Amino acid sequence: MLNKYCADYRDSFKKSPAKNKAKIQKLMTKCMNQDCAQSLEGGSESKPGCRFLSGNGFCYAYSSAQMWCKDNKNVKNCDDGGDKWAASPLGTAESKLKTAWKPREDIAILDSGEKTKDKFSCVCMKGCAINGKKSKFLCADENTKGVGDKDIDIPSAITKNSGKKDQCACKCGDSWG
Repeated sequence: MLNKYCADYRDSFKKSPAKNKAKIQKLMTKCMNQDCAQSLEGGSESKPGCRFLSGNGFCYAYSSAQMWCKDNKNVKNCDDGGDKWAASPLGTAESKLKTAWKPREDIAILDSGEKTKDKFSCVCMKGCAINGKKSKFLCADENTKGVGDKDIDIPSAITKNSGKKDQCACKCGDSWG
C-alpha cells in the first residue's frame, strides 16, 4: 500500500493517457508531500517513517510494510533508501528532520503507460507548509533548505511556525503544494 496520492499517481496512467502535464505534476506534488511527511516520522514501530520504497519509488504507507522490508531487505520491491533515510527504528538518521529522504527526480511523463521524453523533478522543504493563497511559507526552522532538485527555486521568505515540524511543502515541476 502506498500513500493515497502516490497510489492515485501510479494508477492514473492505467486509466487514461497523460494529457495534462500540470495535473500530473500537481498529483505528484501531493504524493511527495505525503511521502515527505512520512519521512518525518520515526521513533516507534507504529510510525517508523519511510526507508523502504515500492518498485516505482514511493514510500510504503503502512508501518507493517516498512518493518517487514527492514527484516527482508533482499526481497523484490523492498527498495532501500539507506540507513540515513529514516530515524530509529528503521534507520540511523540523527533526527526526524535530518533524514536523507529526498523526493523523486527525473520523472518521465507517461502516455498510455509509455514513457515520453518529457520529464520533471521535485524539491521538498521538510518541516514546512505553504499557504497557497498568499504563497507564504511557514516552517519550523526559518533556515530550512530544500531537498531534491537543486535547480528548482525555493522560497526566500520563510515565516517561523513551530507547528509545521511534521509537514512538508513540495514542488514538482511548476506546482507547489
